[in-house]
Amino acid sequence: MGICHCCASRPLDHLALQSSDSEVMLGPMKMKQKCMSILLVFAQEDYQSDGFWWAAEKGGYKCNISRDPESALETYQAKNHDVVIIDHRSNKSFDAEALCRSIRATKASEHTVIVAVTKKHIHTDKEEPSILPLLKAGFSRVAHVATDQPAHAAHVATDQPAHAANVATDQPAHAAHVASDQPSLCHMKPM
Repeated sequence: MGICHCCASRPLDHLALQSSDSEVMLGPMKMKQKCMSILLVFAQEDYQSDGFWWAAEKGGYKCNISRDPESALETYQAKNHDVVIIDHRSNKSFDAEALCRSIRATKASEHTVIVAVTKKHIHTDKEEPSILPLLKAGFSRVAHVATDQPAHAAHVATDQPAHAANVATDQPAHAAHVASDQPSLCHMKPM
């Protein structure tokens, strides 16, 4: 994996971490290992977008962020990201499912993992909405985040991890969840 270097400033249009590919030795052969690239599509900067950005930076991945579907599709077509994380918590800003279908319609998307960030209603007795429309749109993962508070704000502010996996990996609550004794505010489901 490459090492990311954060840009001097974070403009709202496109944000990018610069990374270099690493070299791997396999016996006498020297091979370049491509650094994984991540595209974040969030209409506005909030705790979730900052958390995913921080996790990408901490993991040493190339990361771009787009604020609208048009620039996201343009950026994806130019850079062919390995992972695309799309904010699906609100339908007011843009249609996340239409963006996912547009990305899946490109030739390069065959092995791309597309994650939908959705709301998780933890204090209601309502049944969670079906993920079938997300599957049909082309999403490969769903990350549910709590609606009553930011997913990682308390953990970042106090420097306390959400659960045992974060102690070992030093990543925010939503980056990689495993079984723990404490309830997490966000979790990812394979589809």
